[in-house]
Amino acid sequence: MELYKLWKEVEKKYQMRLEAGEKGLSRETDWVHIIESLQVAEFLRGGELVLTTGMKGEEQWLLELGKKLWEKEACGLVVNLGPYIKEVPLALLDFAEEKDFPVFVMPWEVHLVDVTRTICGLLNEYDMTEQKLTEAVENALYHSQVPEMYLPYMKRFGYLADYNYQIAVMDVKLASQDYSERGRILRAVRGLCQELPVRPVLFWQEERLVLLLAEDSVPMCREIVEKAVSLGESRNYGLRAGIGPVVTTLGCLPRTYEHAMGTLELARRKQEKLLDYEELGAYKIIMDVQDRKMLNRYCNGLLGPVMEQDAKKQTDYMEMLREYIETGGSVQEMAERHFCHRNTITYKIQKIKALLNVDLDDMTRRLEILLAFQILDCL
Repeated sequence: MELYKLWKEVEKKYQMRLEAGEKGLSRETDWVHIIESLQVAEFLRGGELVLTTGMKGEEQWLLELGKKLWEKEACGLVVNLGPYIKEVPLALLDFAEEKDFPVFVMPWEVHLVDVTRTICGLLNEYDMTEQKLTEAVENALYHSQVPEMYLPYMKRFGYLADYNYQIAVMDVKLASQDYSERGRILRAVRGLCQELPVRPVLFWQEERLVLLLAEDSVPMCREIVEKAVSLGESRNYGLRAGIGPVVTTLGCLPRTYEHAMGTLELARRKQEKLLDYEELGAYKIIMDVQDRKMLNRYCNGLLGPVMEQDAKKQTDYMEMLREYIETGGSVQEMAERHFCHRNTITYKIQKIKALLNVDLDDMTRRLEILLAFQILDCL
């Protein structure tokens, strides 16, 4: 739940006043904790709103607590002003402004147990809503022919049947079953979606993040995913993404999802960080072919002898053939790539021509072979 929305729910009731770090109010809040020890702060997983009375009564201690919470990626700090801390030290406020780390204050008359009970209730309610919405989206993906399993609930949250929809799938290499790491990644990507006009749906599916955008948010899909990939690089998440096509009805979600998954797999094979289905050219046609056995027969018919030679003799003829086709038959360029003499490349190409018994200078034949390699990328 966005910290700003949570704060607005409790601001008046508990007289919670923002003192610094306003730009950080878009942070996601996962839970709430009362902390009176720096040692306890070490166990935070990120996303917590922390409350403290500052019972040590030391300004330096409170500053160190603020720095530790920011380091552990907590979403904010609430100081219960009273006998221990009369006011938030200026050094902490300056730090909070510099780091966009929200710091709030509450009067001593407010009981922290009441605040935590209220916030926990709000967060639990939000989590239940997110879970039901995620379940509805998954039903739309896997049971699209049974609209009663997803349509009523999605309509309740503003996702109409005739909206435009688009799905992006992000593979996160470093994602594991570790709750804190998965939560950290989810919050980071969700933070990129704060300004979208229509609420996105973002959820984990094994080691992949699935992002669903609807209607007016759809045009921002590419921008959001590009930012996610950049964020993944800066934090060493190993993030790779595939974007599916735009579909015009809720019942077509399986199509954009399947193509997003196919595009992601293609990105993995081609060692690309991000691929967009709409920019794939001939790959789009290949992905739409349902008869995978026919595609296999096509590839084996053209490239079978070369694949068999590589398997038996541990040669690199498939790699050489693809480079030869993609460079327009430039032996010189290939020799420079592999730091070898032209004669070495020429020898291999002659061997490949003999195996295939084709004229590799024929443009039609080259296009057929290139298509076969593109099919292999998708199989």
